[in-house]
Amino acid sequence: MGTEFPWRWGRGTISANLDVIWGMSVQMKKNLTDRFCQTAKAASGERAEYADTNPNGWNLTLRVSETAKSWDCRYRFNGQRQRIGLGTFPAITLSEAR
Repeated sequence: MGTEFPWRWGRGTISANLDVIWGMSVQMKKNLTDRFCQTAKAASGERAEYADTNPNGWNLTLRVSETAKSWDCRYRFNGQRQRIGLGTFPAITLSEAR
Protein backbone atom coordinates (compact mmCIF):
# COMPACT_ATOMS: atom_id res chain seq x y z
CA MET A 1 0.00 0.00 0.00
CA GLY A 2 2.65 2.52 0.99
CA THR A 3 0.19 5.03 2.47
CA GLU A 4 1.67 6.93 5.39
CA PHE A 5 -0.26 7.98 8.49
CA PRO A 6 1.15 9.94 11.44
CA TRP A 7 0.78 8.14 14.78
CA ARG A 8 1.59 9.54 18.21
CA TRP A 9 3.93 7.24 20.08
CA GLY A 10 5.37 8.39 23.37
CA ARG A 11 6.58 11.97 23.04
CA GLY A 12 7.19 12.19 19.33
CA THR A 13 5.20 11.59 16.19
CA ILE A 14 6.20 8.75 13.91
CA SER A 15 4.93 7.78 10.53
CA ALA A 16 3.82 4.17 10.23
CA ASN A 17 3.00 2.15 7.17
CA LEU A 18 -0.70 1.25 7.29
CA ASP A 19 0.04 -2.30 6.16
CA VAL A 20 1.57 -3.20 9.50
CA ILE A 21 -0.26 -1.11 12.12
CA TRP A 22 -2.49 -3.92 13.36
CA GLY A 23 -0.32 -6.93 12.59
CA MET A 24 -1.46 -8.54 9.36
CA SER A 25 -4.36 -6.18 8.77
CA VAL A 26 -4.56 -3.28 6.36
CA GLN A 27 -6.30 -0.14 7.58
CA MET A 28 -7.73 2.42 5.17
CA LYS A 29 -9.94 5.47 5.60
CA LYS A 30 -12.99 5.29 3.37
CA ASN A 31 -16.40 6.86 3.08
CA LEU A 32 -18.34 3.70 3.86
CA THR A 33 -21.48 3.02 1.83
CA ASP A 34 -23.94 0.13 1.90
CA ARG A 35 -22.68 -1.03 -1.49
CA PHE A 36 -19.04 -0.95 -0.39
CA CYS A 37 -19.82 -2.90 2.81
CA GLN A 38 -21.56 -5.61 0.78
CA THR A 39 -18.67 -6.03 -1.67
CA ALA A 40 -15.64 -5.51 0.64
CA LYS A 41 -13.25 -8.45 0.66
CA ALA A 42 -9.94 -9.22 2.31
CA ALA A 43 -6.97 -10.87 0.66
CA SER A 44 -6.36 -14.52 1.47
CA GLY A 45 -4.99 -14.93 5.00
CA GLU A 46 -5.30 -11.24 5.83
CA ARG A 47 -7.77 -8.93 7.52
CA ALA A 48 -8.72 -5.49 6.22
CA GLU A 49 -10.00 -2.60 8.32
CA TYR A 50 -11.86 0.32 6.82
CA ALA A 51 -12.26 3.41 9.01
CA ASP A 52 -15.34 5.49 8.21
CA THR A 53 -14.65 9.10 7.17
CA ASN A 54 -18.26 10.16 7.83
CA PRO A 55 -18.27 12.78 10.63
CA ASN A 56 -21.23 10.96 12.21
CA GLY A 57 -19.30 7.68 12.13
CA TRP A 58 -17.87 8.00 15.68
CA ASN A 59 -14.60 6.23 14.73
CA LEU A 60 -16.54 3.40 13.14
CA THR A 61 -14.46 0.62 11.60
CA LEU A 62 -15.53 -2.23 9.31
CA ARG A 63 -13.27 -5.25 9.89
CA VAL A 64 -13.24 -7.70 6.98
CA SER A 65 -11.73 -11.19 7.03
CA GLU A 66 -12.11 -14.16 4.70
CA THR A 67 -15.08 -15.47 6.68
CA ALA A 68 -16.79 -12.49 8.37
CA LYS A 69 -17.39 -8.75 8.48
CA SER A 70 -17.82 -6.94 11.79
CA TRP A 71 -18.27 -3.42 13.15
CA ASP A 72 -15.99 -1.86 15.77
CA CYS A 73 -15.89 1.53 17.42
CA ARG A 74 -12.49 2.86 18.51
CA TYR A 75 -12.10 5.28 21.41
CA ARG A 76 -9.67 6.39 24.11
CA PHE A 77 -10.19 5.87 27.82
CA ASN A 78 -7.60 7.09 30.34
CA GLY A 79 -5.18 7.65 27.47
CA GLN A 80 -5.38 4.06 26.21
CA ARG A 81 -6.85 2.99 22.89
CA GLN A 82 -9.89 0.79 23.27
CA ARG A 83 -12.15 -1.01 20.83
CA ILE A 84 -15.73 -2.15 21.31
CA GLY A 85 -17.49 -4.59 18.98
CA LEU A 86 -20.89 -3.55 17.67
CA GLY A 87 -21.88 -6.73 15.82
CA THR A 88 -21.52 -8.39 12.45
CA PHE A 89 -22.47 -7.21 8.99
CA PRO A 90 -25.17 -7.66 7.58
CA ALA A 91 -26.98 -8.35 10.90
CA ILE A 92 -26.06 -4.76 11.89
CA THR A 93 -26.44 -2.39 8.93
CA LEU A 94 -24.23 0.62 8.26
CA SER A 95 -26.92 3.07 9.40
CA GLU A 96 -27.44 1.11 12.66
CA ALA A 97 -23.69 0.99 13.33
CA ARG A 98 -23.39 4.75 12.81
